[in-house]
Amino acid sequence: MAVTVNDQLGALSPDAIVRGRNTLHRFHLHAAAAADAVTPVNMTAVKSVTSDAINWERAEKYFQQGGGDEPMFHNSGQSHNIQITLYAGMAPTFLASLMNFANWGSTGYAAIGLAFDRLARFTIESIFRKTDNKTHRFSVIHQDCVIQEFPLDSPMEDVEVTIPAVSYHDPVILAPGYEAVYSVFSGDGSTVAFTLPYTPASLRDLAVGNADDWVLDKMIFVKSKATADLQGTRLKSGISLVGTALTYATAPAVGTRVEALGVKATA
Repeated sequence: MAVTVNDQLGALSPDAIVRGRNTLHRFHLHAAAAADAVTPVNMTAVKSVTSDAINWERAEKYFQQGGGDEPMFHNSGQSHNIQITLYAGMAPTFLASLMNFANWGSTGYAAIGLAFDRLARFTIESIFRKTDNKTHRFSVIHQDCVIQEFPLDSPMEDVEVTIPAVSYHDPVILAPGYEAVYSVFSGDGSTVAFTLPYTPASLRDLAVGNADDWVLDKMIFVKSKATADLQGTRLKSGISLVGTALTYATAPAVGTRVEALGVKATA
């Protein structure tokens, strides 16, 4: 059972080494099976999750015309690096969970590489609480995290290792009493309305950064992922939200994954 933002954390199991006991880190796995609310994975072996400031980038391409070069296009975007620090002895199992290798090391894969694709595999939710280890202060969301390469030099339990990741979307801060919900539905070629298991809370859009990724003023993102695609496409149009009904103008094709990240008031 997933730990909620207000649950008191219980006694540690022998393989769970935790510092910063007033913070709960968990992630929403993008490869999870379809569920109207995907159960987040508690990051119990993690010491800390930290991030760098947003880095703004500008890219331009030119083509020659007439007497000189003229811009073909320009694009501004942002990224921020994320560091997940944990004990080295726990890193392989934790990494396998990020890669969705649930049975790695037992009945599944015997080895995984320390080189990774550039796919967004998970969204981190860091939940900060008061010293009573229970009262929610606020949360930080790092969406669409991409794992980056890192060295794993020692398997010793007391040696720390940092798994680096990057996100190309704005981090989000949640007010006390709110939490993220990641939902996945399957298109069948005829269904246009998908029912969310919660009432999405309104988001404060300041129209800065990549806040225009937010859709319907109540969803951090809504994606459609065709069967042959590696990643889902963020939708900006062709969808509507009334109450808990997320409705497409055209029914998603058979096999399409509908992925929605929203925010709800904590029960």
